[in-house]
Amino acid sequence: MCSLTGNCRLTGVLHGSLMAFMAHLDRYTLADILEPAPQPLRTVAFKPRAKTAAR
Repeated sequence: MCSLTGNCRLTGVLHGSLMAFMAHLDRYTLADILEPAPQPLRTVAFKPRAKTAAR
């Protein structure tokens, strides 16, 4: 039985697969996988209506 202490061939196989996995991840950045940030809402300046003369 192997407890992954380095005394069996499984350790080498798993190490190789881990290195291949990490090499694959190294080809990407967070910017490559994250969705673009939502665009902020446009704000429009509020202009109060001019006061009209009382009828």
